[in-house]
Amino acid sequence: MLKELASVLYREIRRTDVVARVGADEFAVLLPETDLAEGAKVAEKLRQTVANLALGLPVGGVRITASIGLVAYPDNATDIHRLAIAADVAIYKAKRLGKNQVAVIGESDDTTSVIFSQGEMVRTALAEGRLVPFFQPIVAVADGSVAAYEVLARVVDGDKAICANDFIESAEELGLAGEIDDAVFDGALAAMASGALGEAKVFVNLSAKSLTNRERMLRIPQRLADAGIAPGRIVLEITEREALPHFGDVITVVNELRAQGLAFALDDFGSGFSSFLYLKYITVDYVKIEGSFVRQVVTDERDRIMVEHIHSMAHRFGMITIAEFVEDEETLDLLRQIGIDLCQGYHVGMPKAVAAL
Repeated sequence: MLKELASVLYREIRRTDVVARVGADEFAVLLPETDLAEGAKVAEKLRQTVANLALGLPVGGVRITASIGLVAYPDNATDIHRLAIAADVAIYKAKRLGKNQVAVIGESDDTTSVIFSQGEMVRTALAEGRLVPFFQPIVAVADGSVAAYEVLARVVDGDKAICANDFIESAEELGLAGEIDDAVFDGALAAMASGALGEAKVFVNLSAKSLTNRERMLRIPQRLADAGIAPGRIVLEITEREALPHFGDVITVVNELRAQGLAFALDDFGSGFSSFLYLKYITVDYVKIEGSFVRQVVTDERDRIMVEHIHSMAHRFGMITIAEFVEDEETLDLLRQIGIDLCQGYHVGMPKAVAAL
């Protein structure tokens, strides 16, 4: 499908234009010497062409649509980095408005300044040592004992701790994800080495930048050795969003690190169509069940059925199950009946700095 789409784009653009695939299913088109009004005409022409096209694939004719974000230099940005971010803002706007359309950035939509201000906050926090790990307990459903902690990134600003959700997308846009991973991982190793976490395992989320950087990943065992931490105490979490575009490489790295004693967890299991594919091809130790199934498991029979079957399947593969977003005692009781091994959520433990554990 991507090849067919690429051929369509090449056919429709001018000889002086440039088209390139820039992501899993994203293409960029550069229109030199073209003002915003003329660019809008070209973008709309491409959108209509794609929408009217029936791609001849082995499975039959397939129709697709395109969401297009349109930005101009120097109207929307004055350097290539900011222009790329502006293009992302525009394309997200097209998706939010219902897809299959062209969107441009208006004054009220220009979030590039927000992205850069958040990025500056993260850079300052990294430089000042204020980007720190918080630890949320993962407990045994049977008796409530702490089996592990998930380490979460926080920016500490006075008495306030800013959650990663409030800055991580901007940080990823600005290429800071790897630095955040390193800071959080080093902080977690220090907490483990100090004895503050007892003998509990630590679950670590990795960004796509780290997960797909083979050299960075294969340095992890040495970092553990330098800190005096046994590899078996670390569980690295993989999500579908990070793994899918680099599936083959991820499998190779997972196998190499598991051979050295590290464990892996599939995070947000059930959130995407490829989740079950992972169980077949990636050998992991834990399955973390997507929280949207767990939240309503007491009141929605369909969610309960999903949780039961994910748990049953994971156990048959020899994996440990973890339910996320456990927020009340009724949910915990039902998970206990189902046989879920571990759980986490605000009902069983809030994320805290190491000093507060």
